[in-house]
Formats: sequence, C-alpha cells, structure tokens
Amino acid sequence: MALKNKQFLYCIFVGVILSVFQLTFAQGVPQKGMLWVYWGKSLDGNARNQRILYFDFIPEDTKISNQNRISLNLSKSQQAAVLKELVLPPNFYVYQEDSVKQPAQITMGKVGTEVICDGKYYSAKLIKFEKIPKTTAKQIPDSGCIYSLIMNNDFIVKSTDSHKVNLRSQPDAHADIIKRLDDNAIVEKLKTVRKDWYLVQLKDTTTQGYVHKSQLERVE
Repeated sequence: MALKNKQFLYCIFVGVILSVFQLTFAQGVPQKGMLWVYWGKSLDGNARNQRILYFDFIPEDTKISNQNRISLNLSKSQQAAVLKELVLPPNFYVYQEDSVKQPAQITMGKVGTEVICDGKYYSAKLIKFEKIPKTTAKQIPDSGCIYSLIMNNDFIVKSTDSHKVNLRSQPDAHADIIKRLDDNAIVEKLKTVRKDWYLVQLKDTTTQGYVHKSQLERVE
C-alpha cells in the first residue's frame, strides 16, 4: 500500500513538473496558432469605458496552456500595430459583437495562470506578433462564467407601449413584420445596424429579424 501511495505521489509530482516546464518553455519562443481579437464588455463594473479590446491566442501546441486559450496583454501601441495588420470587419471597434481571427506566430512572455470565478485562466505579455498563412489550431469553445459575462448578447423584449414588439424584415419602422413578439421573450443580438436597430435571432429557433433597441433590455 505504501508503495502504491509513493507511486501515486510520484505521478502527481511528474505531472506538475511537466506542466511547469511547458509554461516555461513557451516563454520567449515563437508559437504558431490562432489570434482572436474581439470587442467585449469590461469586467470592471466601475470602468467608465464599458467596452475593451481582448486579444486571445490559441496555440497549436495545446500542452502550453492545457488546451485553454491564452489572454495576451498588449500596450496601446501594440494594440494599434496589431490591428493595422488585420482585415477588420465593418464596424469593428465600434460595436460589441465584432471579432476577427488571424493565423499568427506569437512570441510571449511567461505564461501565467490564475483561478478566476470558476476556472483556470492563462495570460501572457505579448512580445512579438507575426502573421502566417494558416494554422492547425482549432477554436476553443467559450466556457465558464468569465466568457459568459463578456460575450453575453441575450436581450429581453420590453414593449414601450401596450402593443407587441415587431420583428421586422429590415431595420426600418415601415418594413414588413416577420413576427410580433411578446414581452419577456428572449432574443440573441447578432449585430448592431444603424446604431438604433439590432439584428436578432429568437432563442432556440433560426428566426431572425430587426428590432429597435428601445424595445430590448440586456439580460444581466
């Protein structure tokens, strides 16, 4: 029994050493993968600017961050330099729902870990960014309460009068009505159009249409 316990502890010790080695190995060594840049909500409730840029890196070598994405820390000048190298979608850096992905070779500082909310998160300082034609890195599904807070685009339908809310075919008050929505119905915002209209999709359906933002409240 004592021998088995020693073997078990030895396996744990080796696992910890290998994990630390992977994190240390990534420091200062160029790593290929997918850079994902998106515009999300600040998690600081006291922040005046409620939207900030996030730079996440998904390395091809999944052992580096234990199959987790790595949050990259960039200075303002680094952010501007990286954005200049990317093909940005319309309205990027203006509305919250936009994002862009770019195969890249990233040189990072030491990869650190931190337990936040309900899971382990990885972060590192960006040292160098280079575009590459392609990568085998696969997108990691969003998980945990941190990403649900950042990426939450669910809204509740709230009529401003006694009538149902119109889901329209175009972002225009005179466009055809696709469906009339009851109060408290849940929709997912897909994108902002003309600042005052949202393209939305009804929860658990494929039905999409436009609703004026005055008739929607964000699900917190």
